[in-house]
Amino acid sequence: MKPTTREGREKLPICGAKTRAGTPCQRAAGHGTDHVGEGKCKLHGGLSPVKHGRYSTINRPRIRDLLEVYRSDPDPLNVLPEVELLRALVTDFVERYDENSDALIRWSRTFDRAYHAAREMAIEMERDPDEIDPLSIIPSRPDKVIDILSVGQFITQISSIVDRIRKARETQTFSMATIDKLWESQSAHLMQAAQEVISDPALRESLLTAVAHRWGTINLAALASGRPAEGESQD
Repeated sequence: MKPTTREGREKLPICGAKTRAGTPCQRAAGHGTDHVGEGKCKLHGGLSPVKHGRYSTINRPRIRDLLEVYRSDPDPLNVLPEVELLRALVTDFVERYDENSDALIRWSRTFDRAYHAAREMAIEMERDPDEIDPLSIIPSRPDKVIDILSVGQFITQISSIVDRIRKARETQTFSMATIDKLWESQSAHLMQAAQEVISDPALRESLLTAVAHRWGTINLAALASGRPAEGESQD
């Protein structure tokens, strides 16, 4: 609801968008829009729909696009792709460690006084200063190299995500040991129920044999994949 008094308008937050002069826009937030008091004014994009959410205030277009992509992910809680990405980063880091460390040392030594002194001497001797390799200069301070132990941080993150995946899967599936115990329990209960209900030993034995045969045709792989087992309806 729009404020009807001057005092009410003065209490509203300002638009705050950067103007051409480089100063924050002093119009009321949402001025000229249907969301007065919130968001930007009409002149600074306020007519765009205001989105609500944890990251709704992010203005970088690329980030907003990525948020929309991840929001439409059909399986947002699946972190297996993150494991694959981290493993790829670890491999790439290790494979390029020497190359990156060498580049960092060269860059670091270009700030050393001895390097610049060598270049000045080369100019005085009418030599090309660019031929001086920074690695040929003895530095006045220790070189900075890339810490290979940072790989351990990646591995720790991978292990943490894998552990989360494993725990999530354990809550949704049963181990073979648990299934075996389930079979044993069901068999015992079935035999007890048959003895309580069926007094004819021959009929009782015939039923238990038929049940055992039917159980033997159950395909666990088909059940795990969601396909109907033999004799079951797809409905």
